[in-house]
Amino acid sequence: MTRRAPAPSTPLTLETAVAIRPSARFHDLDGEFVLLSLDTACYYGLDGPGADIWRGLAAGRTLREIHAALCERYEAGASRLESDLLALIGELVRERLLDVR
Repeated sequence: MTRRAPAPSTPLTLETAVAIRPSARFHDLDGEFVLLSLDTACYYGLDGPGADIWRGLAAGRTLREIHAALCERYEAGASRLESDLLALIGELVRERLLDVR
């Protein structure tokens, strides 16, 4: 059984600094990202907004910059996009694909 990382000790915000873990591997397959955590030996798939978020992380963008890009591309509303972004970031932290800095 693989162990997930604990949830971040402080709530995530658009100001939270995160980074892709060195043990995370990823590949873009025609717009969908396939992620592999070497820590947990689990793999994941992200498409649509999730792929856009990962692409921003891989480019070194901040969560605020990623949120702004999502707001330009999708019509879900800024607060909904923020909550979805932070929920995904929290999940990626728990799955040991991201580190909170």
